[in-house]
Amino acid sequence: MKLPLCFLLILGCVVVHGQSPDCKEIKDICSKCIRTLNDPYNKVEFINKGCRNRVRGSYVWTDQNLCELQAIACSAPNRAMHCVVIAELAKMRKLTPRPPG
Repeated sequence: MKLPLCFLLILGCVVVHGQSPDCKEIKDICSKCIRTLNDPYNKVEFINKGCRNRVRGSYVWTDQNLCELQAIACSAPNRAMHCVVIAELAKMRKLTPRPPG
């Protein structure tokens, strides 16, 4: 029951701030709400695992939670949320390719 209520609250905040979203505020509200859930869904392990594999060799992936991903999506509404884009926007450490030889 709490999970749908939290998502409705988050969705409502996104709609209210639709013209000029305050992404930090969305993340803060989401974080406060999601702390009460004690739900592993917050960890979005399937996204973290998949993205870690996709960006291997380009970025050092750091796990993102649901609220961090919402804030990242909010900050770049015109960009597709591919793993490389998420890594870039989350300011993950970029790996430099080793020179051959």
